[in-house]
Amino acid sequence: MFIPGHKDEGIRVLITKFNRMVRNKWVWTCFALFVSFVFLWSFNFDDVGCSGAGPSSGDRDPGAQGMLFEKTVTRDEFMTAKFFAMGLRESIPLADKAKERLHSRTWQRLAALRAAEQMEIRASSDEVAEAIRRDSNFQVNGAFSRERYRAAIESQLRVNLQTFEAYVLQELTIQKLVGMLDSIFLTPPIELQRRLGNLTDTFTVEYVPLTSDAHKTEGAVTPAEAETFYNDNKKLFMEPDKVSVLYVSFPITNYLAAVQIPESEMKDYYEENDEEFLSEDTNAPAARLPFEEVTNAIAVKLRDRMAALQAKDDAAKFMQTLVPSRGGLAPRFDEAAAMTNLAVSTSEFFAATGKVPGLDASREFNKAAFDLDPADPARSFSDPVLGKDAAYVLAAREKQPSRILDFTEVKDRAMELARLDAQEKAFLAKCRDIRRSINKDIQGGKSFAQAASAQGLNVSTTEPFSVYGGLTNETAYSEPLISGVMYMSKGELTDLLPLTNGLLLAYINDRQSGDPATMLLLRPQLQSLVDRYNVAVLLHDWESYLLTQGGFKDYAPVRAEEE
Repeated sequence: MFIPGHKDEGIRVLITKFNRMVRNKWVWTCFALFVSFVFLWSFNFDDVGCSGAGPSSGDRDPGAQGMLFEKTVTRDEFMTAKFFAMGLRESIPLADKAKERLHSRTWQRLAALRAAEQMEIRASSDEVAEAIRRDSNFQVNGAFSRERYRAAIESQLRVNLQTFEAYVLQELTIQKLVGMLDSIFLTPPIELQRRLGNLTDTFTVEYVPLTSDAHKTEGAVTPAEAETFYNDNKKLFMEPDKVSVLYVSFPITNYLAAVQIPESEMKDYYEENDEEFLSEDTNAPAARLPFEEVTNAIAVKLRDRMAALQAKDDAAKFMQTLVPSRGGLAPRFDEAAAMTNLAVSTSEFFAATGKVPGLDASREFNKAAFDLDPADPARSFSDPVLGKDAAYVLAAREKQPSRILDFTEVKDRAMELARLDAQEKAFLAKCRDIRRSINKDIQGGKSFAQAASAQGLNVSTTEPFSVYGGLTNETAYSEPLISGVMYMSKGELTDLLPLTNGLLLAYINDRQSGDPATMLLLRPQLQSLVDRYNVAVLLHDWESYLLTQGGFKDYAPVRAEEE
């Protein structure tokens, strides 16, 4: 959850190291049902219908996305919630499963906000303002700067201030819900003690790496096997939607000569962006370079920025000539370009996330291209798009739908992928055989070293270490060893642990209780971390429960069936 200005380095470190250890959710799921019942009691759901079937197209608002708590969810409300659920990131092409997860997350967010509204839980405008003022990203010399705030939101996030502040208000409201859950949640002491032990107990581990180079297997395949691999994995050979567009460009270099930057503007920039001009002398404390030394650099930056804006302004003027009149008439793209002495270029075909051949364009260029609709005169051309070297206005030309390439087109690639797949499967089978043999020998009374030696493997032994302290003499295997042994007991053999170039097999030679002083030191932070994690899990379960109890109807499947 987003809270501007929030900083908690201790928690952040623990999250980084120990996120995997707090994955057991069934206890908290049961607790979620109890808490949900208590919360939902106050909503008086007895009068709310729970039918999942959506109304017919004649009975529902054409722009409605669904129903929640007997209220229509409009398209604007849903799309705003979706945009906020993505953290103010622009929509990008997603795989089907990712789309489903985002769709579900959006509805859960709406359910939580509707529940908060019914419970009269809401952040105030004063709280939003205070959160923004506290954020160091919007400060200059420790004080909030309205100019810096505006520049950061509009140029980096590319949203207006009202949208950002609405996002902050929603996030703070959801944080209030989280805080309410957190106030009644307590991790059982025995559970906390077990987790502390996993962090602080001392391990001594023997291990052997099984690298793909040392245990290389043959992976030759026939054309028939490659075709079988192709048929089983056709999505690997899918070519995405591609478009080709017409465009006119306004090179930024054409405007540089006419740009003059007043010294007052350069000084303002210098004062508002002092972190850009810190001394790089590593032998002295960081200090801001004198204005006289950075004048040229500031002038170049501001001149480039001003020239880019002027190029975009001229692109906007050209774009206005393409807007249809009230009668729906508008000049063709090439005609409008000819009237203003602009050359029309044609791009090669490119994908939504691919590079535009021959252009150093921005992702906004790709997005604008895929938003074009040749059937709609008002959407057959784009707004001005600013790239690295020029501003552009685009017009729709041609679209190639996605398709799975034929085997004959990708035979060589299919052969190579099939060979790598066969090689990987053979390597994995060989490593599993090695683990089975070593485990059998250990069960028969041999030591890990003896069992590994019988397989021609050299055993290494770690120094005593804890998960919290890590390995003093770090090796390439430190991370998989630490994460792979923390839940295991003395005398156990790990599963095959993934490496960059193979697998790792480890044996817990010894495990001793950890240092009580370290456990006492970690207890408060771990308590907070585990509580927060499980409250987040509880919130997710509660949001799902709200949907089932709030008469939730999603019109998306109905619309898809109608279409």
